[in-house]
Amino acid sequence: MSPQREPLRRTDAYVDLWSDVIDLPRYRAPLERDLLTSIAIPMWRPNNRILGLMYLESTEYLDIAEFDHQELALLADALGVLLDLRDLNQVQTQGTRDAINNLRRIKDAVVFPQIARPQLFVAFSGSADQEVVDILGDVLNEFSSRLRIVQWNRIDDSGTITAQLADVITTSRFGLCYLSEYDHNTGGYKDNANVLFEAGMLQALAVLSIREQAAWIPLREEKSPPPPFDLAGERIEPIPRAADGGLNDELLRTRLRTRLQRLLGG
Repeated sequence: MSPQREPLRRTDAYVDLWSDVIDLPRYRAPLERDLLTSIAIPMWRPNNRILGLMYLESTEYLDIAEFDHQELALLADALGVLLDLRDLNQVQTQGTRDAINNLRRIKDAVVFPQIARPQLFVAFSGSADQEVVDILGDVLNEFSSRLRIVQWNRIDDSGTITAQLADVITTSRFGLCYLSEYDHNTGGYKDNANVLFEAGMLQALAVLSIREQAAWIPLREEKSPPPPFDLAGERIEPIPRAADGGLNDELLRTRLRTRLQRLLGG
């Protein structure tokens, strides 16, 4: 502001009452109006990165002593977080577009032998309920003569795990994903981010109809937040549990056998 309380665009003398900066640049008016106070607060992000400025103008002469510095700084920080999240969303959106485009290119390149056993990719969290995982293994073994089972944690090929998983998923006709893992913060369950990503790839492949009869089975705990993307097209199989949280072993086995039989058309 001007020490003589003059409009900023009509003076060459300024004073900084916030940080006591002496060498101030010439003021440039954003409007054809007489503005008396200009407030510019950097929006700091992690690693001392400045995202921009929270910039405020007033037609009144505002006394800095009447304002809480910390509240204004927190407001600038909150705006910085929102802008950062917007940028992150744009990056994720572009990444999703790129992934879909890559899958479309794969569509014409992947050819499956008609006489081979169809491949089924199995995904679950490393922190998933081991009792559920063991039952998955038992039931899938019953179909080993009709399916080639590839489990996410038993891929031994060389190369990065991300590239291996992408290759296995795009060459699998079927998929089975146990999305849930125990959430120690809530005492319930949450979806594992890695399994969700793999489920998203399977969902995209099925929607794009890259393979005939492509489908997957989502397994999920009922005490979980809503899934982050639409699974309406693939009916979720809830993990059957008693009121005390105990697993209904036989009911889960029966449901899995039924879903796999339906998947294979028999």
